[in-house]
Amino acid sequence: MMIRYHSTYGQSFNQGTIENHGTIEVTNPNTIGMYAVGVGSKAVNYGHINLLGSETVGMYIDRGAVRRKTGNYPDSGKWTYKK
Repeated sequence: MMIRYHSTYGQSFNQGTIENHGTIEVTNPNTIGMYAVGVGSKAVNYGHINLLGSETVGMYIDRGAVRRKTGNYPDSGKWTYKK
């Protein structure tokens, strides 16, 4: 699940909120379950994120986006939050 594309020129597109109320299975190597970038973007997990592949990330939050985690998601250090 992804919200907002941020170009190398500083432009942002598709701002909004994504919500997971079910189960996200992150199975392929080097993939992300939920991704939000930029001010005004938000990723909210009410459900489950299962990290099954190698080098997977549950939630990737960057450039001022907001993360909210209320569901069952392992706190194993496999999520990324940047400001």
